[in-house]
Amino acid sequence: VIAELIISAIRPPLKSIESVSDYIQFNAAYGLEPKPGIRYKEYGIDVSVNNNGFFGPSVSLQKKGLRIAYLGDSYSAGPGITHQQNFPYLVSRRVQEKYGKVDYVIGGLAGSSPTQQVLLYKKKVVPYHPDVVVYEMFDNDVSDDFIFHYSDYRARVQVADFVPDLLERSRLIQQLMLIVDAQLAAYRHDIYEKKK
Repeated sequence: VIAELIISAIRPPLKSIESVSDYIQFNAAYGLEPKPGIRYKEYGIDVSVNNNGFFGPSVSLQKKGLRIAYLGDSYSAGPGITHQQNFPYLVSRRVQEKYGKVDYVIGGLAGSSPTQQVLLYKKKVVPYHPDVVVYEMFDNDVSDDFIFHYSDYRARVQVADFVPDLLERSRLIQQLMLIVDAQLAAYRHDIYEKKK
């Protein structure tokens, strides 16, 4: 209790979500994601991220028809083309023409790896109860997976997964998490250097 009080007085709490760039943030639950509710330009094209942190239009948790989830890398997000030109929009529109009401979420992210997409699917997409999941993969995703698997981000996600939610609020536990994060990241970095 004394250690908790001392650490609470001298250390700010850990953030489970933190900025890593102007457009992307780290989420301790599953890794990297686009920042919710932002608009920016990429390759001269306007890009918008809805308030749920998905590219494309906003959807509610309540379904009103068929729901499709698109996962994958940058090809799912469609850098350099308008939203109406990317394949999730085009496919969803064609499905809607044939089957009626359709909405969709795009969980794809440039540089995303299969491991990260599995984490994102389980923790961010599943609550939207998709009826269909489309996973797009490109050949470099395998190397991205290798990099993500041994990254500091993956180490932090694993440590956050291991600690029960109730204990994550303790500043003492948070400081121990930082130590474990650093050790696990260093260990993974050594393995990465040996294996690459």
